Amino acid sequence: NENIIVQDKENTVYEKVDSKVSINELDEPTEKQLTEEINRYRRLIQSETFDEADNAAKSAIELAIQIFGTESKEFARALINLGILQNATGQYETAAQNFNSAIEIIESIDDRLNLSLVEPLKGLGKSQLEIGNFNQAKKTFNKAAHITHVNEGPHNLIQMEILESIVETDFRMGNIKDVRNILERINILNLKKFEENSIALLPALKKHADWQNRLGYFRDERETYKRIIKIIELNYDKNSKLLIDPLIKMGKSFYFIDRTVIENERGMLTGEMYFKRAIRIAEKTDDISDREYINTKLTLADCYIYEGLIGRARAIYANIWRYLSTSDERLLLRNEYLSEPVQIIEARPLPRYASNLSDKNIKPDETATGTINVSYNVSARGRVQNVKTEASPKEFFEMKQIVQREIRNRVYRPKIINGKPVATNALTFEHTFLYNLTDLEDIRKN
Repeated sequence: NENIIVQDKENTVYEKVDSKVSINELDEPTEKQLTEEINRYRRLIQSETFDEADNAAKSAIELAIQIFGTESKEFARALINLGILQNATGQYETAAQNFNSAIEIIESIDDRLNLSLVEPLKGLGKSQLEIGNFNQAKKTFNKAAHITHVNEGPHNLIQMEILESIVETDFRMGNIKDVRNILERINILNLKKFEENSIALLPALKKHADWQNRLGYFRDERETYKRIIKIIELNYDKNSKLLIDPLIKMGKSFYFIDRTVIENERGMLTGEMYFKRAIRIAEKTDDISDREYINTKLTLADCYIYEGLIGRARAIYANIWRYLSTSDERLLLRNEYLSEPVQIIEARPLPRYASNLSDKNIKPDETATGTINVSYNVSARGRVQNVKTEASPKEFFEMKQIVQREIRNRVYRPKIINGKPVATNALTFEHTFLYNLTDLEDIRKN
């Protein structure tokens, strides 16, 4: 098929390549063809076949223009589909343009408070968020939420995804207090929605716990997991396989210091009891895979490594080694889990920018990329040793210190050979960051 170029009155160009819909120049396109192409687009999006989905989305735009014109809801719908795809593939600037065009069309046909605006506003907000226009993204999401309030009331459930997007935006902006307030609002809406069905509430509670972890409110996170565990116990039993994941998450929360706890209240808390209970359930469960079983066993061994109880950790690692040495399939898992050091606690993000640079003031011709290169060893006890760090440019000493401190504080599951933890040398890590060229000049002058 030849490439077909379609241009609307805004001079936006859409290119369709290798369309699956046959459009004969002598035949008028039909609504059936448009429906088929939209359905094809949806199937391709669900299967994450993005290149073909792009063709389907652009083909739908072409058909919508020919059948309904550029001042139609059908054309707006086609633009929204393309914008969703572009967000999924990281084309945020172009996606924002298409969402804006769809919003303008809908507002001109209906009004500025029509519910059909919610989807393109959500897409536009996501584009703005990923571009780094945080303030604009928050305004867009708030507008979408306001439209749902006007049409469905302040306690409507349509707004849930929008509120979660506002939480993400506030989190990236550093508005932690606002994040916590909106999370509580989401939680109240979920409790109202699922008051008659506690099992259906579980995904929302797990998402709530994930946010509490990101915010550093680990006591709150543990309270949420206690509730999750209680719901599972009441609706299934106390040895349900469904308990394994929340028990592990509960145990891992004890690795962190809660931001809400003052220094003299902090005790020697450990997740050991939760890891042990997860293992007992895994050992009683018939339909558990080797991967699930070993993941559960490793959490307790890793906990002992973290706490410096090396003898206990060695015994579990040796047991796991023997278990994974009994078949070819298990040998693959042994290599995956034990052949290299594995960081026990997920690393917190390192700074993306040096000095006063941020998402808001990146100018490609005035910025450059720097690197921090680190080499280090991991001992048989899982501790980092012999850290050597180099910065390029060397003047960014503060960034070098931040990265070096992060590496020193890491705790690893050591490499296991013949069931025994061993040291690993010459590991490397590289962190890249952006900096203003003028900042580098100022540092050199001083």
